[in-house]
Amino acid sequence: ADYTEPYTLPALPRDTRRLVVFFPGSTIGNFSRPEAREFLQHVAEVIGDDGALLVGVDQWKDEATLRLAYDDPEGVTSAFNLNVLRRVNRELDGDADLSAWAHEARVNPVERRVEMHLRSLREQTLTVLGRAFDFAAGETIHTEDSHKYGPDGLADLASAAGLARRQRWTDADGRFAVELYERGTDG
Repeated sequence: ADYTEPYTLPALPRDTRRLVVFFPGSTIGNFSRPEAREFLQHVAEVIGDDGALLVGVDQWKDEATLRLAYDDPEGVTSAFNLNVLRRVNRELDGDADLSAWAHEARVNPVERRVEMHLRSLREQTLTVLGRAFDFAAGETIHTEDSHKYGPDGLADLASAAGLARRQRWTDADGRFAVELYERGTDG
């Protein structure tokens, strides 16, 4: 199923004691805050009164750490981001010259997110499905956001969705958390 759309789970065996939705990694960070709240509301409906959600949550870090993670010296994130244009070429009859684009990661402390962009290195035209898009040198395509949360950031969104955090685990430095939510209120 597409977890960004409403879905129904298949019937569970009768002896199922509890439904737990596991949303690993920090995928929830790829949603805007309103999208994350909507997703959490849907999960609350799916799990019912006795279920739970176990979710990975990337935490806000200092700018140097975030830059290193999203603009790594090995070029892993750059290759991942440029793959957007490879897929445009392959799947949408695009004509992107990958050498004319560069990966750019921007830390946005106000929104508490890292924004990934593809920056045009020269004036150019990109054709997608027969439609032309003109780019000036330096102009970007905003490809992804990765929202980060403080210790209670996701819990506040989840509360608005009818979920209460019951447990929170972090690494020793508090850079990543795994949180357990159930329907109901805090307490």
